[in-house]
Amino acid sequence: MDAVLIVVLLLLIMLSWALFSSNLKLEKELKEVKKTLKKKTKKRNVDLPEPETAVMSKEETEHSFSAEEVMEMVNQGISKEEISEMLSVPVSKIELVIKFDKIKKVQQI
Repeated sequence: MDAVLIVVLLLLIMLSWALFSSNLKLEKELKEVKKTLKKKTKKRNVDLPEPETAVMSKEETEHSFSAEEVMEMVNQGISKEEISEMLSVPVSKIELVIKFDKIKKVQQI
């Protein structure tokens, strides 16, 4: 009985030692992976261009318009084609604004 107990204890000690040593190896590998990942993300961040959405280009500011502005022009009797020329926007976008305004009015009722 004593011999079995000693063998079991020795097996437990050997198993613990094996797990401990493999844990140390995994910790070293994890540190290396984190270092390489950190290096790669630093390189990637340097290579990324600035977001273009932060600043509107001149072209976008010229073509920007509001739905209220379009609806005021429609209510004044200006045609869709004239509005599109005035705002430098395709007629299809003007028609979309008008459709959305109609939907919005229906939902408010």
